Amino acid sequence: MTSDTPDIRQLVARVENLERQNRRLRCFAFAGLALIGGLALIAGANPSQAQLAGRQGVFADVASSVMLRDEKGTNRGGLAAGALHFADEAGKPRATYREDGIVLRDDKGNVRAVLTVAKDGAKLELLDEKGKVVSQLGK
Repeated sequence: MTSDTPDIRQLVARVENLERQNRRLRCFAFAGLALIGGLALIAGANPSQAQLAGRQGVFADVASSVMLRDEKGTNRGGLAAGALHFADEAGKPRATYREDGIVLRDDKGNVRAVLTVAKDGAKLELLDEKGKVVSQLGK
């Protein structure tokens, strides 16, 4: 029995060493998978401009503006330079909301009504096809 004792101790030591290496390997593998998964989540959470431009019916961040497109890809509105723009089904501008008022356009794109609000009061102007004021209410 004494001759078997050193062999068993060596085997026990080798098994313990292998178990320690196995635990270390599993920890590194888990950390690597967690890192790869985290990077994949970060990459998926921030789509590129090209991915956003290809999507339909969602807001797309383009430079310093936000554009709204319909399912056909037609620009239907947006927010740019402090103004909120709305377009018809053909993509023609129809209404603009600015910090000082609202501008309405006809189907040809001509300004037909302007409502402005200032410290001294509000003003509503109605315009003809040529852009000439035909009626005005307020200051």
